[in-house]
Amino acid sequence: MPNNSTKHTIVYIEDGDWRHTLTPAFNNGFGDNVEVDDRGNFQQLFQELEKGDLATAYILDNEIVGEDKYGAEIAQIIHQKAKELGKQVLVITMLCSAPKQVKKKYGASLAEKDIPILNKHAHAALCGFYIGQCLQEGVMTFDSWLMKEGITLLESNAETQSVQSGIMLEMEMGEAGGFYLKPRSFISEHRKEITEYMRPRDIVTM
Repeated sequence: MPNNSTKHTIVYIEDGDWRHTLTPAFNNGFGDNVEVDDRGNFQQLFQELEKGDLATAYILDNEIVGEDKYGAEIAQIIHQKAKELGKQVLVITMLCSAPKQVKKKYGASLAEKDIPILNKHAHAALCGFYIGQCLQEGVMTFDSWLMKEGITLLESNAETQSVQSGIMLEMEMGEAGGFYLKPRSFISEHRKEITEYMRPRDIVTM
């Protein structure tokens, strides 16, 4: 668990079905002293940015119906506001459509600010473990965390999606606070439960 009693807020903005799939896992995975504020648009966020009222972390979809800005653009606005206020804020973009186009258009500017571009199909669980470790050990960049854990970031495929689905379901259904464990520790301790949610042919990839 985080090393202090501070109440943290993670703002997760997503207007599709992913919100209903991932939010329960995030809620249970981070435990009681973290509020996961899931929203379907950016409107409240704009008001909070004006006031300088920033959360601990943001997970942003790139495309929100009806919005005139992309999540990759909003992520950079949050980063700049946090910098002006002298605050450490985790900002993550997580998408499932057009990752190559987003990386081509925004990849360089996001990389300069240490804002990762994650794929919902393959990286939602990693996103949770990353935030959990930052809450517990202090803020670090996503790339430095991957290196520390010895993790190679893979793009989505059927096998990684199946493993991730198993992890996220166990995160939702199991004991609270799972995201504060290291990924390999969680998988090792909960392998039996995770594989029960997976397709038999994908269990060999665990």
